[in-house]
Amino acid sequence: MNKVTVQSKALLNKISRNRDRHQEDFDEAMTGYMKDFRKALELKLTQIGQAEESGDNIPSQGFPDLPVPREHLTEYDRVIQMIEMSVEHQIELSSVEFAQYVQDDWAWKPAFVATSSNYKKSSTDILF
Repeated sequence: MNKVTVQSKALLNKISRNRDRHQEDFDEAMTGYMKDFRKALELKLTQIGQAEESGDNIPSQGFPDLPVPREHLTEYDRVIQMIEMSVEHQIELSSVEFAQYVQDDWAWKPAFVATSSNYKKSSTDILF
């Protein structure tokens, strides 16, 4: 099956819920990212202060790799707006569109999940 026709209201409800979940996941990831970045910055400032006091060289290593979470709300918002402005009560979706809009399986999703998982509540005890 390569295409399916769906009720526009049902599709709108589903993609709106997916958008809300993405917003929550992004917010949680950003909170974790900021916490981890702050820890790394505080540690680096402590190392610089200690080096200055002891006359040692300031550590030259940079920050650990802290990938910044990326939000994708505009992709959801575009589809939501298209559905809201459609005059059709039923909308035909390709299998790719169904995967994205209904199953929340976008091309960017694996990278988002990988980055976000770094900052979940239980993973913010990263060693620096």
